[in-house]
Amino acid sequence: MRLVGSEFFEGTTMDPKAIVKARSRCRLAEDAFSKLDSCEKYLDFCDFWYQFLINASGIFTVLEQGAKMDQRCFNWYGNKKSERKRDPLLSYFHHARNSDEHGLDFGTEVTPNKFIGGIKAEGASRRFMDEGGNIYEDVGAAFELTNVNPSDIPKFTSLDGKPVSSQFTPAKISLVAVTDRGRVYHPPNEHLGTPMNVTNPVEAAAILLEYLRHLIDEAEGFRRP
Repeated sequence: MRLVGSEFFEGTTMDPKAIVKARSRCRLAEDAFSKLDSCEKYLDFCDFWYQFLINASGIFTVLEQGAKMDQRCFNWYGNKKSERKRDPLLSYFHHARNSDEHGLDFGTEVTPNKFIGGIKAEGASRRFMDEGGNIYEDVGAAFELTNVNPSDIPKFTSLDGKPVSSQFTPAKISLVAVTDRGRVYHPPNEHLGTPMNVTNPVEAAAILLEYLRHLIDEAEGFRRP
C-alpha cells in the first residue's frame, strides 16, 4: 500500500471530526462485511451488501469535507479522488454504490445450488432405487434439482453393489456489471496496478476495506505535529 511520508503532512490540518466520523463509517462497513458470509438468504446478503457500499463510500465523503480546512490537505484528497476514478476496484465500488442507491439492480447475482443425483460415470452404479421405491437403470441422471435444501436431497440405494454417483454444487454469489448514469462498469480486474481475478463480492470487499483503513490512517497523519 502506498503511504505518503509524514513530512508531507507537516503544517497541514485535517478536521479531527472527519477522522472520528470516517472511523465510524469504517466500523459500520466492517460490521456489514462480517455478516455477508453467514447469510442464508440472498436478499439478506443484498441488505448487508447495500450497508457495506453506503458506509464504504461515506468514508470518501467525510474525508473530502474534513480536507477542506487546508489547501495541501485538500490537494491530497484530490489525488485520492483521482485515484478512485482511475483504479478499477475503487471505481467499481463507487459506481456500484450509486447504482444500488439510485437504481433497481443489486449489483450481484446468485447462482442457485444444484443437486444432480445418479450420475452415469465409470465405476458408478447403473441400477439403483430412490426413497419412493422407483428403480433406475443405466440412466444419465435420475434427478437434477436446484434451490434444494441439503436436508431434502434424495437418497439412493444401490442395487448392483456400486456407489451411486451424485454431485451437490453450493449456491454462489458473484459481482456483476453495474450501470451508473448510463455507463456500464464491469467487475474489477486490477487494483493499484496489481491484476486481480475476483468475482466473489466478499473477497473484493475485503480488498476495499484494507485500502480504506490505510486511507483513514493516511488522513489522520495530517493531524501529526
